[in-house]
Amino acid sequence: FAAALAKVMKADLVTGDGEFKSLDGEIKILWV
Repeated sequence: FAAALAKVMKADLVTGDGEFKSLDGEIKILWV
């Protein structure tokens, strides 16, 4: 849900969860 919302809103996703690595490039991810 968070990744889809970030994509729709053209926002950055702030996460430390490695499961989002596959989306790097589709959305901007700020790693913590």
